[in-house]
Amino acid sequence: MLPKDLLIAVSIILLWSINLLILKIVSPQISIDFFNLMRFLCCVPLLFFFRKPTLSFLKLLLICFFGMP
Repeated sequence: MLPKDLLIAVSIILLWSINLLILKIVSPQISIDFFNLMRFLCCVPLLFFFRKPTLSFLKLLLICFFGMP
């Protein structure tokens, strides 16, 4: 595994862990729906920093669901 791939994998694990921790802390104060809206609004601007994949939509779905092309 390349160092770049390892860094991406560790970053995803950290983001999920932090997300669950924050959800546990703030869930008594705010509704889950509002929290999900805030997560979505924070992630949408990040989409503009990534290129559109060159794969076909079907191939992209296969990779998402099964992890292989």
